[in-house]
Amino acid sequence: MFKQKKVLLAITISSFLAACGSSSSQDTNPPAKPNTNKQPTEKPEKPSTGKPEKPSTGKPEKPSTGKPSKPSTGKPSKPNTGKPAKPGTDNAAKTVTGFVSAKNKAQKVSGSDLNSITINNKTITLVPPSGISGGNFVNINGRIFSGTKYKESKFGVNNTATFDLYSQGYATKSMPKTGTAEYKGGAAGIFTYEDKPFSTTGDSSFTVDFGKGTVKGKLNNWGINKQYPEHNLMTDIDIDAKISGNTFSSDKTKGGFYGNDAQEMGGITAIKKDGKAFKASFGAIKE
Repeated sequence: MFKQKKVLLAITISSFLAACGSSSSQDTNPPAKPNTNKQPTEKPEKPSTGKPEKPSTGKPEKPSTGKPSKPSTGKPSKPNTGKPAKPGTDNAAKTVTGFVSAKNKAQKVSGSDLNSITINNKTITLVPPSGISGGNFVNINGRIFSGTKYKESKFGVNNTATFDLYSQGYATKSMPKTGTAEYKGGAAGIFTYEDKPFSTTGDSSFTVDFGKGTVKGKLNNWGINKQYPEHNLMTDIDIDAKISGNTFSSDKTKGGFYGNDAQEMGGITAIKKDGKAFKASFGAIKE
């Protein structure tokens, strides 16, 4: 009886141990599954689509509009005329001065219109009729107008009772103080034949010494002498004058300098030779 109980006890203990071994084996079998609960609301960011990003268009980006933005107004303020002063453009604030020969006397004139002279309440136009022009001169029935090549002055023969010769222009504002300059241009002369006045054209040339203040020149090559060489109807005229400011003068000649840096010059003169009177106006451009 005692043996049976002993055997039964041994069996019971064995069964218990076996049962304990089986339970321990299950506890260590697979590890506990991770918490399968998803993160709230959003998934982890997906990696990029699997393809590398394409470089932008394959070309460097163009700068916006292709041009730098313009400064306000587009251009800097222009100084005075906007460009470096060209010869003959300052026009001395558009002051027009000059001389006319009226009743055989030189008379100074001034104004603001290069194309006309007002004297004794009469205004005389110094340009030829519309549509008529010439580079050096225009001669209409003995009335002579200087041509289009003279930009800063006008001279010629008027042949009216008001005045017969004239020279005027935009007075030079700032005169050269040193150096010399050569001027070449034209002349319009008046001579008398059988007690009647006639007009003709010729050439003028000058040497101006600004340092010494002298003007020396000649009016010659008169057209009437070329036409009638045997008569010498118009004589050559020598000019020898002194500079004062922007004008020059002698007892026979009155004139002035015109345009920026004395770009042009002109005047009137009258002489007597061999008992005859000769008068002329002239203009010339700096070489």
